[in-house]
Amino acid sequence: MVTLSIEFIKSFLSLSVISISFIIKFPQIIRIYKSKSAKGISLFSLCLGICRLSIVGTYNYCHGYSILMYLECPLILFQDSILLYFVLKHNNLLKIDVILLSFLACFIIFMFMVGILPKIILEYIIVICPALNLISRFSQVFKIVQLKNAGAVSLNTWILTSYVAFARVCTHLMDSRDKLLLLNPVTGFLGSISIVFSTLYYQNKVKKSQ
Repeated sequence: MVTLSIEFIKSFLSLSVISISFIIKFPQIIRIYKSKSAKGISLFSLCLGICRLSIVGTYNYCHGYSILMYLECPLILFQDSILLYFVLKHNNLLKIDVILLSFLACFIIFMFMVGILPKIILEYIIVICPALNLISRFSQVFKIVQLKNAGAVSLNTWILTSYVAFARVCTHLMDSRDKLLLLNPVTGFLGSISIVFSTLYYQNKVKKSQ
């Protein structure tokens, strides 16, 4: 009975994460599109986040973990790519070398997935993902604090991101004993909730001053 309950909770959390992941970055994309500004969005944070998702998704795939454990990675990665396009565009950084670098990254991921590159390499790379997660999130917090304005940062996106990270902490505890994978959602949750609070603080501060 207890095992069935754990399986039900795990499946519910995984399905909720995947469902949310279909739309998680759209509030942010729509906000930038409407405002025609990427003010407050840290490009450094976004690029680190894309690197981390690529590594985690590829690591899970190559190690044969259940698709429900990491399907959000490609879903969020796709939306982050759209977001990156808008951020680069509004910062006048959409150059040919950036496009070529993106294709190179996709090619490297493909070589891991088909087994041309040995998955043992991922064992070493995955270790840096928790650090990438923290640096990425706190780079965004720093950007908001530096500007003293949340700008185009979407509160809805970061609330959803916090939930996804927290839910993944729970599913990893129930399903996987891979401590390297567990560190990723833990650091992700801590960083995401920090962005939520800093965005709330500066959005309220701007409203009061108006």
